[in-house]
Amino acid sequence: MVTMFVLMLAPMGGWFFATEPPGPALRAHLSPEAEAALEDWRAGVRKKLGATFVFTIFVMGAGVVYVRRSMIDPLADLAGRARAVGAWQPPPDLDRSDEIGDLGRALDESVTGLQARAEEAVRFAVSLSHELRTPLAAIKGAAEILADASIQPADRTRFVANIAAESDRLERLVAGLLDLERSRQGGAPPSTGHCDLAETVRIAIERAAPLWQRKALRVNVETQDNLPHITTDSDRATRVLLGLLENAVKFAPKNSDVRVQIRAMDSGVTLVVEDSGPGVPDDMKAKVFDRTFVGDRGSGARGTGLGLAIVQSLVARAGGHMRLEDAMSGGAKFTAWWPIVEDRLPLAAAT
Repeated sequence: MVTMFVLMLAPMGGWFFATEPPGPALRAHLSPEAEAALEDWRAGVRKKLGATFVFTIFVMGAGVVYVRRSMIDPLADLAGRARAVGAWQPPPDLDRSDEIGDLGRALDESVTGLQARAEEAVRFAVSLSHELRTPLAAIKGAAEILADASIQPADRTRFVANIAAESDRLERLVAGLLDLERSRQGGAPPSTGHCDLAETVRIAIERAAPLWQRKALRVNVETQDNLPHITTDSDRATRVLLGLLENAVKFAPKNSDVRVQIRAMDSGVTLVVEDSGPGVPDDMKAKVFDRTFVGDRGSGARGTGLGLAIVQSLVARAGGHMRLEDAMSGGAKFTAWWPIVEDRLPLAAAT
């Protein structure tokens, strides 16, 4: 700024010195009257140049102060705030309509977005640690028991089944995380294939019995005959069912009932999983499908939302949707809906 100020004043100083009187050789040819007139003209020019020089200094000084306050200081403030991202505060010039205001708004939006993503990453890490802790603890406990040579054959079979079930759960979680991240990035292809949901549920229920047997829960399955096929494969449908069952088992009281219902409705097929646990408060119903949601067991929230986020992603990729309601028993009622495959209608409906 100072360099620019000096460069702008230098030409004016040059004109001031250009008004020096002519040398003695030239003045010898001038008459006294001409020399006096020349001196008067030179003095007048110098006065005008001096006044202009003083006025220019004043104007340029005011310009420098204005530019510094309106541009340099806000830019320096933005730079300082950007360096202190951890303690970011919105700049005071967001309402300006010029380029400085636009830059401030863009920087504020970028930093705020980065902070939100960082907080989301922390919450996601917490959710993931909670999801991984239970199956890993179960596998470790079963392995320690199996190391005892005196264990009975029936108990050995049961604990081996537990290890297999928890290993399947971890495998589903990892696959679900990959699907969820692909969906978030927009790179996940839509779900393809079809399956008989009733048959898929029956097989999955038998395979995942250790999930609820530890709490002596009763899983009651209700289904209709001749259901049409849905627009997802049996693997993804199984992962949806087990995700909803794991959530129900987590909050259902011991020796209580978990209800699974499959029926055709609204040009699709629904899978309902209903428990008799504490339910979900109304202000948290919209958050339980968020992958970073961490609730409070005591308040009736559904704990981590990672498993439910994966379930919702799997259903949505097949063209379906999820719904959460209060169950008649006071617990939570999760409903997954898939559209039907038109060319896989049951014979009775096709005729």
